[in-house]
Amino acid sequence: MSLPAEMAERHRLIFAEMAELGLKSARDLVDRQLAAEDTDVAARAALAMHRVMRTVRQTMALEQRQERERQRAEREASTEDRREDDVRIKTRKAQVQAAVERLIWDEHDYGTDDAAELEAELSDRLDHEAVADDFADQPIEACIARLCVALNLPLPAQSGEGEAAERAGADDAATPWRSSA
Repeated sequence: MSLPAEMAERHRLIFAEMAELGLKSARDLVDRQLAAEDTDVAARAALAMHRVMRTVRQTMALEQRQERERQRAEREASTEDRREDDVRIKTRKAQVQAAVERLIWDEHDYGTDDAAELEAELSDRLDHEAVADDFADQPIEACIARLCVALNLPLPAQSGEGEAAERAGADDAATPWRSSA
C-alpha cells in the first residue's frame, strides 16, 4: 500500500473512532444533564455536550471531505489515462493510415476514383479497428498487414528482408512479405 493510501486508511479509522467516542461522550453528558438536580450542573453538561457534538460534526465533515478528495483524485487519474489513451490511438491511427495510403497510391494513381474509394474504406476500417482495447498496443506492422489484406493491397516489404530479396532478383511471389496479388 502506498504512503498516501496508508495515511488515508489510518485517518479513516481515526475519524471513525473519534466519532464513536464523541457520540459515547455526548450520550454520557445527556444522561448527566438529565440526572442533574442542580441547574448549573445541567447547564455545564449541556454546554459540554454541545461542544462534543460540534467536534463529532467536524470529524464527520473532515471524513466526507477526505472521501470527496479521494474520489476526485480517482476521476482525475481516470481522465488523464483516457486522454493518454486517446492520444496513443490517434497517433497509431495516423501512422497506420499514412503507411496504408502510401501503398494505395503505389497501386493506384493519387486522386483517382479507385484510390479515393480505398482511402474511404481504409478510414472506415481504421475507425472500426481503433475501438479495440489493444489497438494502440498491437504491433503497427500487424495493423498495416490486416488492412492491406482487407483492402486487397500488397503487403509492404519488411525493412531489410524484402529489399534484400528484391535486390537479389527474387520475384514478388517468392518474397514472404509481399502478396502475390
